[in-house]
Amino acid sequence: NNIIANNVAAHSGAGIILQDAARADLTNNTVAHNDSTATAITAFGAGQTVSTPRASGIVAAYHSLAMRSIPGFTQTYSDPVLEDCILWQNRSWYYDPTANAGAGGLVANPAGLYQDLFVEDAPSPEALNPQYCVLSSTAGYAATNTSADPLFVMPYFNDLAAAAVLDEGGTHISV
Repeated sequence: NNIIANNVAAHSGAGIILQDAARADLTNNTVAHNDSTATAITAFGAGQTVSTPRASGIVAAYHSLAMRSIPGFTQTYSDPVLEDCILWQNRSWYYDPTANAGAGGLVANPAGLYQDLFVEDAPSPEALNPQYCVLSSTAGYAATNTSADPLFVMPYFNDLAAAAVLDEGGTHISV
């Protein structure tokens, strides 16, 4: 019964990120209009100037080696119970220094601007399993979910802009 809205993360999971969570129950929550900018150093590959887009909304991480090493423990990533939630228009961006006519800035994730649910760092594609939820897109999820507009009373998106900070030698991005 939480509302998590309009947060910004420099990496991923601006709404919720789960790491080494063996049992999580996310029921009756609203996670909406959060933004992941992929401007943290960990969103850039070695020597890269363009970051890798990261999901927003609810992100489940692949379990750490310590967690996966527990005898008899077979779960490989945080897989929460997701029921009766609104997961709506959580935006995924990445940083490109050549965007905006070379001034640099945030660019929408080419896989889709709205990234409400994601499992990151898994060696093979994994997916969360929402049930009876309102999602920005129901593609690939159970038929119990809907993509009907939740009709928020006064919705808004964060107004974001990003640029390299020159006095840091271009190694710091300000959002």
